[in-house]
This record gives sequence, C-alpha cells and structure tokens, in this order.
Amino acid sequence: MSARLLSSGALAAGFAGGLVLRCLMLGHRGVFDMDAYVRWGTGSLDAGLAHAYIGVYFPLQYQIFEGYVWLARALGIDPYVVLKSANLVFDAGNFALIVALLGRWRLRPLYALIYWLHPWFLVVFDLGYADFQFVFFLLLSLWLLQRSGGAAAGYLAAGVPFAAAAFMKPHTIVPGIALAVYAARRWKSTGRADAAYLFVPVFLLGAAYEVYFTAALFPSLGWRALAVLPVSYARTTNVMPVLTANMLNAWYPVAYALKQPGTEIFWVSSRIELLPHVQVRYAALFLVLGITAWYASLVAASTRVDSAGEPFRHILTFTALVVPALMTSAHENHLFLATVLLVPMLASGVGRTARAAIHATLAMQAINLEGTYGIDRVARWLQPRYPLEVRVALAILSTICYFLIARKLYHAVRRAPPPSTSLVVGPC
Repeated sequence: MSARLLSSGALAAGFAGGLVLRCLMLGHRGVFDMDAYVRWGTGSLDAGLAHAYIGVYFPLQYQIFEGYVWLARALGIDPYVVLKSANLVFDAGNFALIVALLGRWRLRPLYALIYWLHPWFLVVFDLGYADFQFVFFLLLSLWLLQRSGGAAAGYLAAGVPFAAAAFMKPHTIVPGIALAVYAARRWKSTGRADAAYLFVPVFLLGAAYEVYFTAALFPSLGWRALAVLPVSYARTTNVMPVLTANMLNAWYPVAYALKQPGTEIFWVSSRIELLPHVQVRYAALFLVLGITAWYASLVAASTRVDSAGEPFRHILTFTALVVPALMTSAHENHLFLATVLLVPMLASGVGRTARAAIHATLAMQAINLEGTYGIDRVARWLQPRYPLEVRVALAILSTICYFLIARKLYHAVRRAPPPSTSLVVGPC
C-alpha cells in the first residue's frame, strides 16, 4: 500500500473522528456570546438590519445570524443548534481549505488534523464562537490568491470573500490596513497596482451597505444616518475597554497587578492615561498599527515571497498574532485566526524553537479557554485548579511564545543579505 494512500486513509479517518466529536457537541448551549448572536439575528429578522444594528460585529454577520434565526423558526428547532450546525459547515470548510492549501504548497496534508482534532479548536467549537465563519472567507481568499498566479483578476476574485470577512467581525480591520500598506508599497516600488484590486469588492460592498443604512435610517436620523456604519467601525476600541478580556497576553500581568481585591481581571480599564490625553488603549492601538505597517512594508520589499498568496499569508498570520498579543480588550478567543494560520506554518518546517512555541501556544490557549468558560468534564475538573496566579504565569509564557513565532515570521520575509562580491580563494 502506497504512502499516499495511507496518508489519505489517515486523513479521512481523522476527519470522521473529529466530525463525530463535533456532532456530539451540537446540543451544548456554549458560551454567552451565542445569546448575543441569537439576539442580533432575531432583531435583524423582526425589525430589519438597520434598526437592529448596534455594531460590535458588522452587518454581514448580523445578516448571517438573521438567516439562522429564520431557519430555526421555519424548522421549529432551537436556534442555538442551528448556529452550531452552521459553525460545523464552516469548520469543515476550513479543514478542506487547509488541506487544499497544504497540497498547493506541497506540504503534508495530515497537518490539517492538528486543526481538526486539537483540543483548542474543539473547545472553541464546543463553546459556539462564530470565528469559524469569517476565517472561512479569509482562507478562501488565500486559496484563490494561490491559484491566481498574481494576476489582477486573481486579486479581484480573492477580494470577494475578503470583503465578506471585512463586514463580519472586527478581526479583519488591522489585517486589512496592513494589506493596504502592502498594496501601496508594492505599487510605489514596482508600479504594479494589482494588489489594490483586493479592495475593490470591499469598497463596493461597503458602498452598498452605506446606501442601505442611510436610506433605512434617514427618516429617523436625518443626515446622521450617514455615520452609523463608519462609526460602528471606529468605535470597536470602545467595546469593553479593558486591559484584557481573559486573553493571555502582555496585558494580563499588568491587569493582575492593577486589579482591586475581589474584582474580576476583565474589570481593569484600558482608559488609564500613560500621558496627558493618551490612554493605554490608544497607545496599544498605535503600537500595533505601527508594527503591522512595518511588517507589511517588509513583505513588499522582500525577495523571499514568490507567489501572490504568500504576502497575503504572511501579513495575515503576523497581524492575526500581533493584534491579540499586544492590543487591549482582547478576548479569550481572539487568537483563533492566528492559530488556524499557524497550522500551515508548522507543516512548512519552522525549526524547533518556533515549533515548540506554536505547540505551547495552542496548549495554553486550550487550557485558558477550558479553565475560563469550558462546559465539559475536563473543564469542571480544571476550573477549581486554575487560579489567577496560574493564568498570569501562562500569560507571561504565552507572550514569550508570541515573540518567538513573530520573530520566525520576520525571518521568513526579511530581505536576504546581498551576495558577497569578494573573490573566493580555495585552500592553498
């Protein structure tokens, strides 16, 4: 029996096992985020998107939730089951896209089973987070770019699912800014505007939503209706303005040091002023924007990325890692996109240090999610044994791991040193 056939059989068996596990989780209510999903979907269905829209997530995600609520009503079943069933569809789609991308990069497809069977990804599914959905569209963009060969039409096609992701969750904002910096630097250095075509569908979809919101809300708000959608994007830093919302990152030890006795760590405000009129949350935002713009510029100048999808992949992975690692208000699930993109990174052979950092990151994220919000037997055993002091230690270790992974991503794209021009003389 050939090695390829054995690999395909193992992949199919692993997929079947992961599918069974997820089906067993469909009846679990999950984390309280699911209550918001049902509330937003119900409001959009009953009152209309424009009148139910309050931001936090973005219009297309509201409409997707609306579709789930409509389907639950039509079938007479629990909307929470519909939400998790839809997550399963997107989750399976992510697995298929990871397998396809690994094959495209001539890497072992069995690494996709890390995504499909690792406790971190299973717990995220069990708790009902909607991250699988916008991640699917970003992976689809990457897959389309890999197939395009760098043509402008390829960027335009990849921009369609990218636009969908951009109007679902705020996690696409910083990667989008970094990709815009990359497109601008590429245009300036090569005269080629092809990467900018990625944003054409984003602007078209944004314009369509802007027209809809303005028309729907103009009778009640007048010209203020023009600002509803743009303001919802600008106010993302005002959603739960705390140092950390249970994310293991650099702010967790700071929040632990500042919190009042008997209070939760996610009550420590990020409105603390570092300097007059300069709050911590804005300092963190500008730091993240600066670092990600620098990295995008580095990718634009790199000679080590040789296909259309590689700049997108590196920028997306780097920004998805840096944002929850350094931003305030990061939630326990905000590293999800980065962890999905770290699976192909593992498959590509990243060296022992980065490999260990990735595996440790996945393990610590799983422990933190189970210890904070888990609903299974493992979580019930873990939670009494997961005090704040352990979480602080894991946050420090996680921050070290983020740095090691980011350093590897930097080395993957930095400009290669020029070849030596000195005469090489053999031994005498």
